[in-house]
Amino acid sequence: MSNLTWLIINVLILGASGLETCRFASSASPASMPTHNSDMALFLTVTRAPQRHNPWLQSLLRVTRHYNPTTKIYVILDREAVVEDAGLLEQLANLQVEVRLSAAYMSKNSDMARLRQSVPAQWAGQENYRFCTYAAVASDEGINRLMAIDADMALFSSVADIAAPYTEDIVSACYHTSQFIIINNITALHGLCDWISTYYAQDMATLQAYALLIGRTAAQWNTLHDMEWLNLYFLKTNSTKH
Repeated sequence: MSNLTWLIINVLILGASGLETCRFASSASPASMPTHNSDMALFLTVTRAPQRHNPWLQSLLRVTRHYNPTTKIYVILDREAVVEDAGLLEQLANLQVEVRLSAAYMSKNSDMARLRQSVPAQWAGQENYRFCTYAAVASDEGINRLMAIDADMALFSSVADIAAPYTEDIVSACYHTSQFIIINNITALHGLCDWISTYYAQDMATLQAYALLIGRTAAQWNTLHDMEWLNLYFLKTNSTKH
C-alpha cells in the first residue's frame, strides 16, 4: 500500500457516518449524560518529528480545523518530537492549536509519574500513556468532554456532530485500534488511569488470565497496549459492550 493510499484511508475513515463499526463503550449514569456537544475538545499526541514520521500532520490539522473552527484542539508533544524538529512549535501555533509537552505532566509525585512507576518498563512510551495524559490536561483546563484521534487522521465533520449520537462515558471505534475515542465524562477516564496504576499489584495468575481474556497468550501479560487496557477495563468494571 502506498503512503498516499494509506493517507486517504486514514483521512476518510472519520466522516460523520463512519462510527458504527466495532464500537464498545462504558456505561454512563444519567447524571453524566451530556445535553449538548458544543463543549468538546479534541486531543492528539505527536511522539516523533512529523517531518520524518508524519509529513501530513499540518495538512491534516488544517482540514480538521476547517470543520471545527471554534473547537479547542490540543496537541500533546513528546520531548523527542520537539528536539528533532525545531520549527514544530511555531508551526502548530500557526494552526491555532494548544500545545502541551507530555514531560510537564511527569513531574515528581504527579499522577502520571506514579502511573509510570507502577507499570513495567516494557509499557513505557507516550503512546501508551496518552489517555492518562489527556485526562491530566483536561482536568487542568476544566474540560469534561473530549475526543481523541490519531495524529495521522483528519476530521471531515465537526467534533460535535460526530459525538452527538453517543452518551456513554467512554466510546471507542474498535477493540484494538485507537482511531478515535470519545470521552463524555472525564471522571471515567481518570478511573481508567487509577485502575491501570494498581493493575500490576495483582497476582501473576490473575494477570495471565486477563491476557487470555482479550486474546493474548499468558506469556504476554506485560506487553499489552493502551487499547487492550481500555478493553480490559470495560470488561472488568462490568461496563456495557456493543
